[in-house]
Amino acid sequence: SKVAIIGGFAYEAGKEVYISNIELFDPLTFQISDTGVSLQQARSHHATTAVSGGVRILIAGGVNKEKTLDSIEVYRVVNNTFALEKTSEVLSSTRMDHGIATIQDHFVFISGGYQNGSVTKGTTALGSIDLLYVDQTNGKVIPICVGNLNLTKERAGHQTTLLKDNRVLLTGGYNDANGGQVVSEGEIVTLDYQAGAGSCSLSNFSLSKNNLLRGRYLHRDVLLGNGQVLITGGADLYTTIDSAEIFNGLPE
Repeated sequence: SKVAIIGGFAYEAGKEVYISNIELFDPLTFQISDTGVSLQQARSHHATTAVSGGVRILIAGGVNKEKTLDSIEVYRVVNNTFALEKTSEVLSSTRMDHGIATIQDHFVFISGGYQNGSVTKGTTALGSIDLLYVDQTNGKVIPICVGNLNLTKERAGHQTTLLKDNRVLLTGGYNDANGGQVVSEGEIVTLDYQAGAGSCSLSNFSLSKNNLLRGRYLHRDVLLGNGQVLITGGADLYTTIDSAEIFNGLPE
């Protein structure tokens, strides 16, 4: 399997450049190749996830220049060839540095992020959640619940991990409280829903707090084979972090 490298940001000759191209990394040859396909909107600080058994990639939000984005792009991938599937749907808010996870292969869970900002600084951390459904036949994005559910704490730059029991774990992040603070609380979100036709069918929404040993944001979480989650690195308000933690992932 190859890895898609999508969008991003760079400085070229001292100028900000937002990247629109899609590249593929081959872990067997360590080669990167250009797909010849470009995003409809160049973007950085966006979120991406695979859906439909890896046949599609959904790209949501991000920032372009000084503008945060609410747009969604879906690409169908066959034999390493990318084809855009048109979607007119947008997120409930502009978002950058938000969390994303695929649930049961076709549902996309999007949380938090900054509502405004640039590549150097985000502002107004969000606590809202968008739940989208991606039709496996045509790639159409159907909003299930958008913007009407909230986390217990606003957060951006957090990590979102789908646990083996289909709960979603959120760790760390940054919010605007008290002039800006790093979040040490974790949240477990349990969703009970049906694939409705554009209406919110969420019947249960429960959260529980699991404090990190150290508050952090811009870190990385990885689900391990035994159901635990490895939480590594990141930063706080003062320095980068070199420590790691384990969330045990056991049912409550």
